[in-house]
Amino acid sequence: VIVFVACGTTPTTKEELEEAGREAYLKEDYAKARDYLGRAVTLKSSERESLYYLGLSYQRIYMMDSALFYLKRADLLHPNDREINLSLYPIAAELKEWELAARAIMVLVTTGDPIEQYREKLADLNIKMGNFIVAFIHAKALLEMEPENPGRYYQMAMIAYKIDSLDFALNVIDQGIEKFGEDPGFMAQKGLVL
Repeated sequence: VIVFVACGTTPTTKEELEEAGREAYLKEDYAKARDYLGRAVTLKSSERESLYYLGLSYQRIYMMDSALFYLKRADLLHPNDREINLSLYPIAAELKEWELAARAIMVLVTTGDPIEQYREKLADLNIKMGNFIVAFIHAKALLEMEPENPGRYYQMAMIAYKIDSLDFALNVIDQGIEKFGEDPGFMAQKGLVL
């Protein structure tokens, strides 16, 4: 890098382009980073670092579709990479790519994070995808973890209602009423289920 900067030449090899792109990214010159890293990806389309930093460069200038494209490509070529999936999750969630967001979270879980940290997000994402059985499993675990949170009873009852488990939904609502009193929300929810 020092040699080609000192000589005033522009980077041409894949390694030079990658290094110049990372340098530009770190200096927050995202246009230059995109240019160098884009050319590096053209020379070798499977290079993890180029794809990763190119995706991050697009994210920094709020071009989320392009950021998702390159990070998703990096993830496909380098599966179960924690760093890629940490960056991929928020972009996928923002762009309503629910399945991709859930898969990114599961990579974080398999690479060391406790699943309890993500149960609420996983329940929400699975509801959005229409996977009510999977959402039910996460909601049940959340209710067991936080029995003093009335929101967990609402959530569990509504998911049970969605999967046509009306008796279970009524049972959860009755547990909530018994624990927290005749809250108008619980009563409205019970009326809906009935």
